[in-house]
Amino acid sequence: MNTILNIIFKNIPEGKDLAISFSGGLDSSLLAVLARMKNNRVRLYTLSLDTRSRDLEYSRRFAREMGFELVEVSGDLIEIFMRWSGKIDRVKAEVIAGIELVVSKVQEKYIMFGSGSEEIFAGYDRHYRSNDLKSLLRDEFNRLGDMEIKYIGLIASEYNKEALFPIYDRELFEYVMNNYSEEELLRDRDRKKWVLRQACLDILPEYILNRPKQALQYGSRINRIVSRLFSSNPQHRTRGAQGHL
Repeated sequence: MNTILNIIFKNIPEGKDLAISFSGGLDSSLLAVLARMKNNRVRLYTLSLDTRSRDLEYSRRFAREMGFELVEVSGDLIEIFMRWSGKIDRVKAEVIAGIELVVSKVQEKYIMFGSGSEEIFAGYDRHYRSNDLKSLLRDEFNRLGDMEIKYIGLIASEYNKEALFPIYDRELFEYVMNNYSEEELLRDRDRKKWVLRQACLDILPEYILNRPKQALQYGSRINRIVSRLFSSNPQHRTRGAQGHL
């Protein structure tokens, strides 16, 4: 394996019962394959809130073709979302609510997340508009521990689970910053994270490598579910608008 995969690989435990918060995207698919290579018993958990979900479609195909057990998670997303919407802004509340719903159904002690990938490999549209990409990525990576990583860790603890973040690694971040140019990081505007996709060419199916990045709230259609809530209950529209994650 190349250096990028080796760093992620060493952050994955060995011989455990492992859950993966799974979307059928690049990051979670990579974690699934690497985790199995370390003799873990791997189970994938994906949100099943809407039959038109692209995440569900890709997750089912990946699990079927690659031989993984897939658990399709459903439940009262809105109840969880409303608890978070008073603390953080709507988009972040959508993401965190989806993650909490998944964590609440996990049977294993350890659950892995792909957090950190966007901040290392340039996975957001705003990265393509930046005049100083690497400075922006460094700032976002440095702040991640007090944002998404922190909240997911707290949620996992509440359910007596341990959250693992194999991609969120300082050594990996510095390696990418020192060995790839901004032009390389931004090479694939449509799918994004070109450097990571190149690293995964030999271990992931083509349909995963070619899938454009789609944020959790869109791939799972959480945003549609929440929008329907706002449409039917206008008083909810301003809740949490000033929060920060």
